[in-house]
Amino acid sequence: MNTVSRAVFGILPAAVMMTLSAGFAAPEATPAAADPAKLDALIASFHGAKDGEQAALYGKFLDNDAVLLKQLCLRVAPLSVRNDEPVRTIVHGVVNRSGRPGAEKQRRLAAEALIACLEGADNDEVRDFMLEQLRFIAGARDIPALGKRLLDAKTASRAAAIMTSTGGAAGERALLDALPGDDPACATAVLKALGDLGSAACVAECAKRLGGAADANLNRAILHALARSGSQEAGDILEKRVANPPAGIGQSEMVSACLDFAGRMVETGRPDKAAEAARKVLEGVMPADPAARCRALSIMGAAGKG
Repeated sequence: MNTVSRAVFGILPAAVMMTLSAGFAAPEATPAAADPAKLDALIASFHGAKDGEQAALYGKFLDNDAVLLKQLCLRVAPLSVRNDEPVRTIVHGVVNRSGRPGAEKQRRLAAEALIACLEGADNDEVRDFMLEQLRFIAGARDIPALGKRLLDAKTASRAAAIMTSTGGAAGERALLDALPGDDPACATAVLKALGDLGSAACVAECAKRLGGAADANLNRAILHALARSGSQEAGDILEKRVANPPAGIGQSEMVSACLDFAGRMVETGRPDKAAEAARKVLEGVMPADPAARCRALSIMGAAGKG
């Protein structure tokens, strides 16, 4: 456990930790009851425990006792309601423990407990905490349960980060399925994630949105997705918009997006396309921009065309 975690358990007496009881999730998410006294004792036992002892305590939540682990997660509450920092620290420790190599069974147990509590949570702060923990251990099989979070502006960013960290075709597919939604905040999170994944499947949707989006953050996410897609069609779209940037975007940002695209061409083994894109920036509407010129020349050098 890290220094912050030890400090939390060192400061709070066992009596305070024993009082952290009823959770903050909706009743329908509550699993079959575990012995509250057993859970209270386990929470209290972290007080003053050394690193090796804490590892053994984390194991007690992961030794096929799904009910006990879910009850622990249900004790996470908004900090405005009570100080549940010890519980959050234990949950995070359990997540870290389950994420070690060779612990797939324990990782599944932890992920399922977090998802069960996420489903019933009636507070944004609690949902945010559950999603943040899932980012460390969620796998492809969790994507169907998490995909709907991409359609909620309050959870889209966290959910999109999980799709990015999980990667693979399933994560990309979930993001693409969420893309037709109208909420700008959701679309921004989804497109940012698709750009991080280097997806080329979103180019047509990006082109459609770029002409009508009034939200600057959404337009930045669109440019990011286009630049990282590795699609020549995307490069052509970016080039055409340099002289006519979308709402809220400056010309320098358009040039930067074109250079991002050129850099992506280098990454994907297309040096000729990279050099061509960089050369167009050098010859284009902002040749006097020293930062853009320097970066364009650097990309040409990386492409072997300098």
